[in-house]
Amino acid sequence: MPYIDLHSHILPGFDDGAQDMAQALDMARMAVADGVGRIVATPHSVEGVWMQLPSAVRESVDRLQTACQDDGLDLVIVPGLEVYIAPDLPRRITREPGCTLGGTRYLLLEFPLQQYPHYVEQIVFELQVAGLVPIIAHPERYTAVIKNPQLLYTLVERGVLTQLTAASLVGVFGSEVQDTARLFLTHGLAHVIASDAHGIGQRSPRLSEAVAVAAELIGEDRAQAMVTDMPARILADERLFVPPPEPLPRHSKRRRWRLW
Repeated sequence: MPYIDLHSHILPGFDDGAQDMAQALDMARMAVADGVGRIVATPHSVEGVWMQLPSAVRESVDRLQTACQDDGLDLVIVPGLEVYIAPDLPRRITREPGCTLGGTRYLLLEFPLQQYPHYVEQIVFELQVAGLVPIIAHPERYTAVIKNPQLLYTLVERGVLTQLTAASLVGVFGSEVQDTARLFLTHGLAHVIASDAHGIGQRSPRLSEAVAVAAELIGEDRAQAMVTDMPARILADERLFVPPPEPLPRHSKRRRWRLW
């Protein structure tokens, strides 16, 4: 079954991903060669930095889809965003293609890399009340979560999903991030593996190497499901019921932060 990549910065000229159509097509060719059949274009949406209009995302997806077809690539492009958490996010967010993942209930949500905002749990709760399901992008790369994985455990217990980055599992971001990614994988705190591709270098749209690493830790069937069945069900807007996470090792249970 072809892979589905839920997180990619493949749209040209939107953010720090592909800078032009030529680069976007290079990424598309690499993804297809690695077994990807569907890829969600998720440019950053950060208030005051990269403010993306869903209509512009959809138009760019259409252009890239046409370019892929002209290039003979069997690849489906789906619109979405990687949305940066903010206090007013529940008020601003809408469920439409180019905002959530393919217009589903699933929202790819990004946190700051170096800090853990005090309003995280409140905003997640408000998004859930609005009928959305947050998918936390690359939690293994957040400094606060690396130091205190219980922060992520609490969110997953409350129905949040998470997306590991393929490059994290193979060590591109260093051993600390890699170890954290593997911890989340083996304790049911990771649900999807995606590329978070920004080009064709180290942060590329390849998933197969990470799937092989995951298979060694959780078995082939579960690893494959993280790049096939799970993302397919997300894009089909199905309601997901996932097993509860396993308790973390004692050394990972540091004092819980009070977030409210």
